[in-house]
Amino acid sequence: MPYDSEKLVLNARLLLRLTIALMFAIGALLWLWSALVALVDFSMRYPAWDQYRTYVFYITQAFPDNVLQEQNGHRTVLPNLIRLAEIRWFSANQIVQLLVGGTAALLALILVVITTLREKSASIVTRAALCLLAVIAFFWLGNARMLFHGSEMLHVYFVLLFCVIAILALNKSRQNHSILWMCIAGISCTAATFSFGTGMASFGAVLLLGLILRIPLRYLAIPAVLMAVTLWAYVLGMPGNESVRGVLNIDPTANTSTFLRWLSAPMVTAWLGYTPQSGFWALASKIVSYAGVKIAAPLNWTISALGNDPMLRTSLLVGIVGIGGYITILAHAFRHHASLSSMRVLGLGLSTFVLGAGITIYLARIALFTAVPNQIFADRYLPWSCLFWLGIVLYAAAADSRRRHWHTAAIAAGVGLAWLVFSPTHSPGWMAVAYKNNQQSAVAAQLGIWDPECFPDNDAATREQVLTTLAAFKQRYLSMFAEPAFGLLERDWHVPEKMPEVTPGSAARVEREFDDTLGQRRVVTFEGWMPRIDGLLDDTVLVVVDAAGTVRGLAKFGFMGPDDKWSDYKLIHKHAFDGYVLAPQPGEHLKVLALNTALDQIVANAALEIPASAATGVDGSP
Repeated sequence: MPYDSEKLVLNARLLLRLTIALMFAIGALLWLWSALVALVDFSMRYPAWDQYRTYVFYITQAFPDNVLQEQNGHRTVLPNLIRLAEIRWFSANQIVQLLVGGTAALLALILVVITTLREKSASIVTRAALCLLAVIAFFWLGNARMLFHGSEMLHVYFVLLFCVIAILALNKSRQNHSILWMCIAGISCTAATFSFGTGMASFGAVLLLGLILRIPLRYLAIPAVLMAVTLWAYVLGMPGNESVRGVLNIDPTANTSTFLRWLSAPMVTAWLGYTPQSGFWALASKIVSYAGVKIAAPLNWTISALGNDPMLRTSLLVGIVGIGGYITILAHAFRHHASLSSMRVLGLGLSTFVLGAGITIYLARIALFTAVPNQIFADRYLPWSCLFWLGIVLYAAAADSRRRHWHTAAIAAGVGLAWLVFSPTHSPGWMAVAYKNNQQSAVAAQLGIWDPECFPDNDAATREQVLTTLAAFKQRYLSMFAEPAFGLLERDWHVPEKMPEVTPGSAARVEREFDDTLGQRRVVTFEGWMPRIDGLLDDTVLVVVDAAGTVRGLAKFGFMGPDDKWSDYKLIHKHAFDGYVLAPQPGEHLKVLALNTALDQIVANAALEIPASAATGVDGSP
């Protein structure tokens, strides 16, 4: 058989492409798995932040007022229905919101991935790389606040899911000349709008796409009419419309510059210096030193022309590049509307939606951003700007066969850069700290303690609002008050006469002491850990007892033990805890007991000693 060198080279190239594509696919799966593991490990199980202000309304108001009323200028009708179901049947345990919100995020990602994989104009390497980029955009832990907090997750990913459905339905209507798909697009936009205020932008994205794609006006009349009705109900027809109209604040100059900086939020958060991972400036300095004076001079002139604050001027430059990219793909879409593939329609739709969402955000928040400029990079707005860049890349990656190799190389390089840049910030560190604090707040609530380090008392929720919500929870046995630990307090439980010896490897120590202004008593906080033993689970009840067997405090598992090592790809077992002791006595010896959920068996026992220097009175006197 003759040696066919040309065929051998072609096979080698094919094998190389398949290998690279497989690497991207594995990278996407690993990234997604690490994010899901972090969410299971550290998603919040109790109310936090502004939930303390909104929950009391859901609980005390009659249906449907508790669903239709505005919240912070938003009409969160669909998320409210999920919350009411969780309150009614699941004791406000936050799990339902997390599951529904997480499912919405996964479904939206799956739709993007399927559309990408069907793009025939892009090579297999490009499609695999785009799938990795989509996973990064959706499940980057830089977006942790909107991923591990059930309420926020519903606001973001309900809107995103309905927006993706609307864009794809519009494209189906174009392809099949179907009025049914156009109805689905309009209904999806309505659902997005009544999930969160940013959902209004989905109407604008659908209508603009429809005009670009030359969809008949009689078809576009459907989403146009639905938009008019929806906006009337949103702004005028539903309860609390004065608050909705009152959040708008139009200042074109401030809105424009702020908006441009907002588009750069993913880069700022990851590597332009807003977070501790600020290696960009060191890298830029090295590049300038290697390149010499020819690059340094114009670079320095450009930077100085953008302002004095390095982060703000660089973010403005990145935003200008982003808008330039959007205008470029928009112009291309107008010229080539008849040949636009589904992936390009989706990419342009996502970017257009995010621009509209950004406008709604900044019309409502410009006063805040003017007073505190760095708030434009806040994590609660970050998912949208991530999707803006994803949309541009999705559109640009679809290329004809003559340019496919160049696009493959560019996308591969872009994904490699994204992997290197985002990996340091794809970490659950902040989530773990917030989770630990959230667990501790539940213990404080069960014991009737006001701990200013665990509860908000600011614009998110005042002390009065927090206490009102906790009182409503307690009255109805919701959230932390539905747990066995609180039942133990209510029935005045005492430890059995015979207690086991201190468990080897266990420890507990006092951290701080303060005067509880709610209960007018002295309180100490403590932390500790127990070894890995059978029967010791994350939901094990931890109770503090004194020598007489009387309950003096509670604790919760909230973090790993001192000898554990974090792994990005496996679920962790938390066997370290935080808790409180009421009315501590100097030099007192206490026990931290781990009970099963039936409260009839002691699983483990840790010793806790109150320091001899501890105060016993609210005034600090012994």
